[in-house]
Amino acid sequence: GHMSGENWDVPWRRDRCPYTDPDLLRAQLRLVAELAGRYGRHPAVAAWDLANEHDNFVPLPSASAGWLWAHLLTREIQHLARQPVVLGTHITSFTCRDAFRYPDLGQIHDLLCVHPYPMYSELCPGRPSLPPSTLFPYFCLKLARALGGRPVLLEEFGLSTAVAGEEEVKAYFQTALYSALAAGCSGALAWCFADFKRTHRKPYATVPHEIGFGLTRDGRPKGAGAAMADFAAALSYLPLS
Repeated sequence: GHMSGENWDVPWRRDRCPYTDPDLLRAQLRLVAELAGRYGRHPAVAAWDLANEHDNFVPLPSASAGWLWAHLLTREIQHLARQPVVLGTHITSFTCRDAFRYPDLGQIHDLLCVHPYPMYSELCPGRPSLPPSTLFPYFCLKLARALGGRPVLLEEFGLSTAVAGEEEVKAYFQTALYSALAAGCSGALAWCFADFKRTHRKPYATVPHEIGFGLTRDGRPKGAGAAMADFAAALSYLPLS
């Protein structure tokens, strides 16, 4: 699949479409059945994510093919697991015709996801610590909720210190987190826990800015990590159900 600007494939796929090829669908159903059957009631598993930005890995031949693929895998998991199923959707679900559509996913999943990185959107020019970048997660959360009719998880968000200063990244996190809360977000997961060090290996050899998204560096919190900790502490004082 896709991660950090690189795609990871297996040679036996031979360019077949994972959304429509019968043999690949059968293999995927077997994989999720094995995993859900073994870990479907494990307390350490919070949810099942079908894929990360899967249309970056292989473009959808059609939105309907994406709906069918998500429907098949989700139903297979739901037969065996009690945790919710989600799909790691990103900006293309708002901007591309042949994408995973939020109204379709709202028919399948109880929880929707967004990955609103301002640095990857033409809607967010200017400094990342100022609007519109800081309000971009709010915008995407509200739009996904309106389109899909389901609660929305801020499944991925963040800003790399490879492209912005640490204090600027902290300021971005501070505004983005509170605006996400105001948008009715179901939760927020920052990408990612720690900066990466193996810069000579893929994917970081080809996308060097990806190494700086961590909340920590060498075991110590960065500005983003401090902002997340402060926000979590503030939440403990709010009357949230």
